[in-house]
Amino acid sequence: MNNQSETKEVKEFSTRIENNMDYFNISLKRVEEKRKEKDFNVLTSFGDGM
Repeated sequence: MNNQSETKEVKEFSTRIENNMDYFNISLKRVEEKRKEKDFNVLTSFGDGM
């Protein structure tokens, strides 16, 4: 394998890793938002009963 094709493979692999990390970060943000929403709903439902 020559250097150019190795470099190209490394770049493609690195791009794939970055895409996976972006996807993971977006998923993590969604989970955190849902958790905050759930916590807020629990707090407000307890607040109504008091």
